[in-house]
Amino acid sequence: MTRRASTASHRAKALGRPPAAEGGVPPIRFVPPYPPSWIDRLTAVIDRLPGPSWLAYVAAAFVMNLLLSAAHWLTGASPLGRFDRVHFLLAAAIPFALGIVDYLDREALKALEEFRPALRASDAEVLLFRYRLVTIPAWTAVWSGLAFIVVAVAVGSGVPLLTGETPLGSGSANPLAGALLLLGVAPTPLATTLGVLIVIAMFFTEGAAVYHILNQMVTISRIYTHHTNVDLFRLAPLYAFSRHTARTSIVLLGAGLFGFLLVPGLYTAGVIVMSIFFLALVMATFVLPLAGAHRLLGQEKERLLTENGAMLKATVAELHRRVASGRLRDMDNMNKAMASLEIEHAALARIPTWPWEPGTVRSVVAAVLLPVFLYAVQQILSRTLGG
Repeated sequence: MTRRASTASHRAKALGRPPAAEGGVPPIRFVPPYPPSWIDRLTAVIDRLPGPSWLAYVAAAFVMNLLLSAAHWLTGASPLGRFDRVHFLLAAAIPFALGIVDYLDREALKALEEFRPALRASDAEVLLFRYRLVTIPAWTAVWSGLAFIVVAVAVGSGVPLLTGETPLGSGSANPLAGALLLLGVAPTPLATTLGVLIVIAMFFTEGAAVYHILNQMVTISRIYTHHTNVDLFRLAPLYAFSRHTARTSIVLLGAGLFGFLLVPGLYTAGVIVMSIFFLALVMATFVLPLAGAHRLLGQEKERLLTENGAMLKATVAELHRRVASGRLRDMDNMNKAMASLEIEHAALARIPTWPWEPGTVRSVVAAVLLPVFLYAVQQILSRTLGG
């Protein structure tokens, strides 16, 4: 089975359509707990297209960019054949959000398979986990998209109160108009209409995407907390989801970094203030889903250390009895027993209780510091060259 066919098979199971029987074994009948959302149905359709799915998202970004550019060419707001980087950033936002969801869904299913040796669940429960990892309820996606639109408008309107800037640094008192001006949309009827539709669709899609990612993190947390066989001497399977949460954090940071590198001028003081909260959210996305596993590993480590301490205490008590009674025969075995218990204690003390590898943490920290470093360099260069 090819990698793409395997991924399609996993997604079919997750969406409540178990693949055909393999090896004569009938598939498990799975009844989805809720219907999939529009974003899940759309990414599933894109998965079934010929060729790599990322190509469809890139093509969609270029088509939307062409439409937005054409709206400016037709009205004379922009020279014929000229493409604006800001327009491309706006046009790519929706396909980029969909592509992130699709990519993280694939990686979440792979992480679940890697986690299976430590998973305490029946085959039916595994299918349920697959479904919940890559699927959100239909109406929840709608409400989260609408809520994101409201929040975006509220934040855009509140920037002047926080920073003294006009909304989004555009010079307009209207947050939506300010966003359109900042994104280079000309104030012509055709360009404005298309720009408004794209901006609303962008916020709506991003709201569903954000909820999708949060739902995935909550599901991972529940799996870690309630369905994990904890074995301190077999930690490799537990690292599967930490690699996925790290990957999620890095992808979210990469999305923000892409916009910063493409159009640095978009990052005004107001946006930077909001970016700080975004960085906090990214770190929470990495750490919080792993908190349940951290607690379980800590409890298991404490239990084993307590047992080790009790054995060492009993061994020391036996040593004292032998010395007091003058029975000093077979002391070599007694010394070996104490040394073994001390080695066990040291080995247990070194076992980490956070289910991640050191390299995973370094990758996330580097991803967090990179945009901060680039922004600092940009500010230094602009002030130096400007001066």
